[in-house]
Amino acid sequence: MFPERMLGPIAGVFSQPAAYVSAWANVDGDATPAALRQSYGVASLTDNGTGDYSLTWSVGRRAAGYAVLATTQSNGGISVRHVAIHSTGGLTATTGRFFTSTGTTAVDQDQFTVILVGL
Repeated sequence: MFPERMLGPIAGVFSQPAAYVSAWANVDGDATPAALRQSYGVASLTDNGTGDYSLTWSVGRRAAGYAVLATTQSNGGISVRHVAIHSTGGLTATTGRFFTSTGTTAVDQDQFTVILVGL
């Protein structure tokens, strides 16, 4: 599936531009430094340290005019992994900063994904 085919209104649900997936990223947080596996609408990834990543959007946004969904995979055992918007930097018009952890301890996550919806 080509990324450009995924862009556009959600069929039969929304028809306004705010419903568009405008950027997404699949991040390898275990790489040194962290790396983008694949992405759309993302200009760059910065590895800020253990479990701390910043994505720079290819096109600027309205500072509060978009939403993100971030997911991560479990390590396959009892430990549940989390990804959250970072408390420092968070979401701006040009970047999103994310934190991956086991809940209390920062960890480099093998795979986490971010989807940006809106303008």
